[in-house]
Amino acid sequence: MHEKHLRIFVLILTLGISVSASGEEKHAVAAVGETLFSNAALFSVSRFVADTDFTRVSPDTMWTNMTSPWQFDQSQFQTNQIGHPYQGSTYFAAGRTNGFNFYESIAFAPLGSVTWEFFCERSTPGMNDLITTTMGGASLGEIFHRLYLETSPKNPVAAVFISPIDAFDDAVRRSPPEPTGGKITAATLSAGLGFVHAREAVGSGGPEGADDPYVARNPGGAVAFALVYGDPFANDSNTPFDHFDLDLRLVGAFPWYGATLWTDGYLMSRAIADGPSRNATAGLSLHYDFVMLKDLQISGTSIDATTKQRWQTSFGSLSLQAHAGVLGFGSANFYPEGNGDTRYKQISTRDYGSGLHAKLRLEADFGKAGAAELSTACFAMLTYPDVVRDSGGAVLCAVTNAAYSIPVAKALSVELRDEFSWQAGMYDEASDVAMRANEATVGVKIRLK
Repeated sequence: MHEKHLRIFVLILTLGISVSASGEEKHAVAAVGETLFSNAALFSVSRFVADTDFTRVSPDTMWTNMTSPWQFDQSQFQTNQIGHPYQGSTYFAAGRTNGFNFYESIAFAPLGSVTWEFFCERSTPGMNDLITTTMGGASLGEIFHRLYLETSPKNPVAAVFISPIDAFDDAVRRSPPEPTGGKITAATLSAGLGFVHAREAVGSGGPEGADDPYVARNPGGAVAFALVYGDPFANDSNTPFDHFDLDLRLVGAFPWYGATLWTDGYLMSRAIADGPSRNATAGLSLHYDFVMLKDLQISGTSIDATTKQRWQTSFGSLSLQAHAGVLGFGSANFYPEGNGDTRYKQISTRDYGSGLHAKLRLEADFGKAGAAELSTACFAMLTYPDVVRDSGGAVLCAVTNAAYSIPVAKALSVELRDEFSWQAGMYDEASDVAMRANEATVGVKIRLK
């Protein structure tokens, strides 16, 4: 087993150095160097600035990591499901900024992840970290790389924060990127105040039937940012992420909180309708989604069949975006803190699994009369057995948004929004768990582009 791990590491290292290294515009050595530099920079901050315990490494811990079986770790949800994908995006960017295409650049993420797990942490290497860093890193990495190219010519300071590795490479080479021609087709910023009502409980009776359920009823606020890159309804391309959508929403209602990130990018697409009243595309898309409410957490990478369609009518425009496919690797909370089941108070609280994934988004723009939006995202995940004691079973989750905005100025609207989230864990041995949250806000929506 130990020799097998070493062979895997050497194979990944060799792959990272050699993959598609031919061609004058591809700089494999520089890409590998920037991948390792990303690890060195993060390690230095974590070890010498933050003084974290997990970075107190030694030759003994490195050897132990290289010769130990990989496991599914139980780090904090945000660390595993946002921290590692973001870390993976820097490895991916090292490939993209050095001339490698989307698929070739994916190889640099496992290279960076394996070297981090072996040499930069005391913890036993996490298989979930390797998978999420690679798969989530590809989605976020391509998005950040393209947004860097859009932003850098006009605002190089902001571009540094979008993709630090792209910025580092351009600074070293003294070769700023060429303008990409303004491929961001829409961007909005929203903010509002409102109210949150959340419940969670253990037991087959659900939140209403369980003893002593957790309940939150708090005033709060929310901010959101949405961006569309490329034309979703006329994209005919084999180049990954020529079109993508990104939606980020943050909610605070102390002590309740919430954060959601939805992304999808076409891996390939075909225009299936291109007329005066209907435009439509269909293809294959890659998603990285992240939902972290106080007691409702799920995240994962999915590959879906997708169609995006728009109709022009006498009263305005209608659009539909539909995705359905496979949740390749996901993570969800097992038993939230304080749920009343004392058997699980001191053990890990993270499930991992695979399953099905779907999204649906409907929009209607009535011009001066306003615009309506209805969207839902659904997960059905079968959990891997024995990751957490008694956690074998299934997790179901749905997040639905309904909104209506009324324009009051050229780029400003008043927006009413309601978000309802629901999650259920149904387990073979442990008690079932059910959680739901509803967040309603009234605010403003600013059209940035």
